[in-house]
Amino acid sequence: MKDMSVILLVLVFTCTTLLGCLKAAQLNTRQHTLKDCQHFFRLLHREMSYHQKLIDDYLLEYSRHYRGRFSTFIADVIRQEGTFAHRFSETLHQYQGVLALTRSDFVILEEFSRTVGTVSMDIQMAHLKFLIDYFEIEYQTLLKKVDQKLHLYVLTGILIGGMCVILLW
Repeated sequence: MKDMSVILLVLVFTCTTLLGCLKAAQLNTRQHTLKDCQHFFRLLHREMSYHQKLIDDYLLEYSRHYRGRFSTFIADVIRQEGTFAHRFSETLHQYQGVLALTRSDFVILEEFSRTVGTVSMDIQMAHLKFLIDYFEIEYQTLLKKVDQKLHLYVLTGILIGGMCVILLW
């Protein structure tokens, strides 16, 4: 019986520590996603200002030249059937957890999918500029907090696990 309780306590400690590590990994993923979004929209803005191509051509070019979760997301948008807005929105729903998007990121990206190809080029370019600025601000804000929060999440998981072990012992 004593051995079973020790195993249970070790399991509780391990689980809480893992939860802290998972939260830290999610924060790290969000950091990379924000940087990738900013990069993607900056490239798209530049390309659209010089070339008049279909959105799928831009997406295909991006997915061929860049690697990462966001590039995989873009490649999946290309593979879907239907209008761009539908494909982008459906794929965005599938990747929401993978990309570690917040609700506001999600809403802004969905708005992007409804804007492309449906409004004037000036409005599309202004919207892309807004997206670049938005993801830059989100990235810089997160960057200021990321080092502190990464360690805090892991340490909190360990401390909660230790506290549970003490309380249950």
